[in-house]
Amino acid sequence: MLLDAYGVWTAAYDMTVKRVSIAVKNLPAELEGLTIAQLSDIHVSSLVHRDRVQKIVDATNALKPDVVLITGDFVDGEVDKRGPDLQPLTQLKAPLGVWGVLGNHEYYVDYEGWRTFLPTLNIGMLYNAHTVLTKNGASFTVAGLLDPMAERYGLELPDLNKALAGAPETDLTILLSHQPKWAQKYVNQAQLMLSGHTHGAQVWPLRPVVSELNSGFVEGLYPVTDDKTGAKLQLYVNPGIDVWNGFVLRIGTRGEITLLTLTREKNK
Repeated sequence: MLLDAYGVWTAAYDMTVKRVSIAVKNLPAELEGLTIAQLSDIHVSSLVHRDRVQKIVDATNALKPDVVLITGDFVDGEVDKRGPDLQPLTQLKAPLGVWGVLGNHEYYVDYEGWRTFLPTLNIGMLYNAHTVLTKNGASFTVAGLLDPMAERYGLELPDLNKALAGAPETDLTILLSHQPKWAQKYVNQAQLMLSGHTHGAQVWPLRPVVSELNSGFVEGLYPVTDDKTGAKLQLYVNPGIDVWNGFVLRIGTRGEITLLTLTREKNK
């Protein structure tokens, strides 16, 4: 009983900030020290309300990141009922903006409604699209993919070629993809990929199952390489700040806001 109560409390109320340094090959010197606040799997629902979202926003803003990137699963429910709970996201602040992608849960209820509503929160939603950002005179690309759940509903599938169409050549491309399992496909098209979806398996006995379903990617930083080309992709899987209200339990994992700091990979 006590363990169950702890697991529910951890799932619904716990929150930590994790600071991670990521070395990126050929990172321009001007982008050394670029900071990214990653949020994922907020899962606003009958359990997660506006006050929780406000705490997430306040904690994120306190980090003063250069850019905020949100990797999907904002919500469970309809726009009319859950949209007001997401309003605090309009307060997120970063010099290079707030950008995001859909997760699989945005497809389950009112997909078109959420696709229209989320940009009203001052979030640049990247639906198989990209944006080009600049810091210290150096440009980099942030590309976002739609979620593979689209196939179930006959909707537009994730398409990185479309997302990058017209993008200039930059030494840093950051890819936002809610689900991490296809990272190997993108090694030659991005240097950094940010995902969520797995919730870090939520409870430790499920970790092998979640790993199997997600190509071995469960939580944290993974180097993904292409042996033929030598290309390298750094993948970070955020365990989510909250969880789906159909399975409210965390044991061995914690809700996380991630502050990523990019550094230049040293020559070996």
